Amino acid sequence: MGADLLNDVSQQHLLEKGATLTAICYGINQIMSIVYVLFIPALVKKIDEKIIFGIATLIGGLGLVLSLLTHSFVILIIGMLGLGMMVAATNAIPYITVTREIGKEKMGLYLGVFNITITVPQIIAGLLAGVMSQHLFHNDARQIILLAGWSIAFGGLIALGQLMLKSKK
Repeated sequence: MGADLLNDVSQQHLLEKGATLTAICYGINQIMSIVYVLFIPALVKKIDEKIIFGIATLIGGLGLVLSLLTHSFVILIIGMLGLGMMVAATNAIPYITVTREIGKEKMGLYLGVFNITITVPQIIAGLLAGVMSQHLFHNDARQIILLAGWSIAFGGLIALGQLMLKSKK
């Protein structure tokens, strides 16, 4: 769609408007991530980091879905705020958990292994997203984003569900 707008001079303003809105959304996402990550150490002292991570992941996944299912600027911004929370939690909490649970002598090894669990799925997703978009979603990239958002939200629910099951034992 962007290429079609780029070639049609009368519609170029729509492409420019979309680029501006994208920049605003990324900015809000990043600002929220920075602000929220500053509060995570204080939150972890009061609430189990797994709960914080599960809630942030659920909110981030729903924020991603919400951002695609709305035409409201306000709802879009709310979605980006949720996504920013998830980014902050994803970047901070696993490292907090690993450094708390692992001895200093093996920390480098475990953080390296942990990083592999992040990068390998990203590489696989990067390699498969285009093929999936083309063959499963008829080149509608929004469907990949929806799949990602629902998957992230589901992961947050699973994390919270596991914590609830553990607390009942």
